[in-house]
Amino acid sequence: NLAKIEPTFLKSGTKDVVERVLRLGKSYFGDNIQLRCLKIDSPVGEAGGDLPFFAFVVSSKTEKLAVNRNLLKRRGGHIIRELGDLKEPNTACVFFFKKGAVSLIFDKLKEQIVFLLKKAKLKE
Repeated sequence: NLAKIEPTFLKSGTKDVVERVLRLGKSYFGDNIQLRCLKIDSPVGEAGGDLPFFAFVVSSKTEKLAVNRNLLKRRGGHIIRELGDLKEPNTACVFFFKKGAVSLIFDKLKEQIVFLLKKAKLKE
């Protein structure tokens, strides 16, 4: 059911990476966010994008309004850019937002993302 996935930070030809992370990645759960990670050795997609690779998925079942879905993705991307480098640079990460994530303030969202990255041993 990848038709409703709207990942960000993606270049053309990287849908296969998201699919691979969904099939083979390890899951970590937070209150309002799920993280799936997979260590990848090759460049991402046809465009040869850089690693680490991040995508943020907000289903239309989770949040009806596109404005709110895009808000969560933008906030997630800002938090990742703000955090800087990971301990494991060859990693593809996909964040899934659950119901109720839209009501979180920015600091709580950042707390949860950092918690999941630490849980996955990607951040100190």
